[in-house]
Order: sequence, then C-alpha cells, then structure tokens
Amino acid sequence: ETEDRPEPRRTERSPEGARDAGSVLALLLRRWWVLLLALALGVGGGVALSRSREDRYTATAFLIGRPKSGASTDAALVLASGKVYAHLATDPLVVGPSLRRAGLNFDPKRVSHIVTAVPAADSPVLEIRATTGVPIRSARYADTVAAAVARASARLGSKTGYEMQALGAATVPASPDGPGMMVFAVAGGAIGLLLEIGRAHV
Repeated sequence: ETEDRPEPRRTERSPEGARDAGSVLALLLRRWWVLLLALALGVGGGVALSRSREDRYTATAFLIGRPKSGASTDAALVLASGKVYAHLATDPLVVGPSLRRAGLNFDPKRVSHIVTAVPAADSPVLEIRATTGVPIRSARYADTVAAAVARASARLGSKTGYEMQALGAATVPASPDGPGMMVFAVAGGAIGLLLEIGRAHV
C-alpha cells in the first residue's frame, strides 16, 4: 500500500513588485521636468567641480643606459642602469644646482613632490616625470632633471662602466592629467538622475 504524498504547492509570483515598478515609472513620466532639472543640476555641479580643481600637467623625459666609451661592461649591468640611477632624479645634491641654473624655483624638500623617476622593468630606459601646474614648466623640470642625471652618470661612468644618455627633449603636455570637464559633467548628470529616481522610489 503506497502512501499518498501531498503535491508541492506552486508559488505564484506576486504582482506587487511589478506594480511598484510601474508606479515609479509612471511617477517619473509625470515628473519629467524634475528629472530634467536633476540632470541639469548634476551636469552643472560636475562642471563646477571640474573648474574648481587645480589642473596638473605631467611631462616625461627619457634616459637610456649605454656602455661608457672604451669600457667593457656586463650587459646585465647596463640593463639595470635605469634602476641604479633612478634615485639620483630626486636627490637635491644632484639636481638642485641644475634647477637653480635653469631659473626654476627649487626647494630640496619638494623635489620628490614634482619629479618621479620610473625605470623600465626589462630595458635600460629611465623615465623622468615632472608634474606642475604649468605645461612648459613641467617640460623644463623633466629636461633639467634628466640632464642632471645624465651628467652625474657620466662622472660615475669610469667606475660603473656605463652611463645614461638623454633621448631628446620632453614634450610639453597639451592637456591636464586626469579626467576632463566632459567626464565630470556626465558623471554629475548621472548622479543627479540616480538621486532623483531613488527619491521617487522611496
């Protein structure tokens, strides 16, 4: 004799969620002007924020390691030359005199706030990045520091067997770092719309 097992109850989807979504959508359609106002306020806020922040410009000069003339140098040492000389780019004793001669305001404590040296992982290339609020000033900082590092490496080349050589002048940056005004405007508009939609759903 077999037992009669009760059939599992079928759960029906409640239409409340659909009604809630429909009511919110209807409310938003009736208050389209509020959405438009929220969008305009968000875009305006994004543009205002973009204009209030200080623009920063980064210029980059490049150095490459090479064996010193007449010296027999291990290729592995030349490959690592960028890493070896990277610390000189922010050494006030190395770059300070060159920056002063170039007429650039020099504060030994702020060199690392303006200049960053980035050695390549698999080549003897060293990037000298300088960031200031003026494009041409950033390029001058990068070129001056790169030249100072190159001169210091030439003096040390008799001991190390290699030196750093500048690869042309830094390009003056045409646009500031970070997102532009359009990105701030789009983000502000999206935030304004989301806040208004969230308020209508509450």
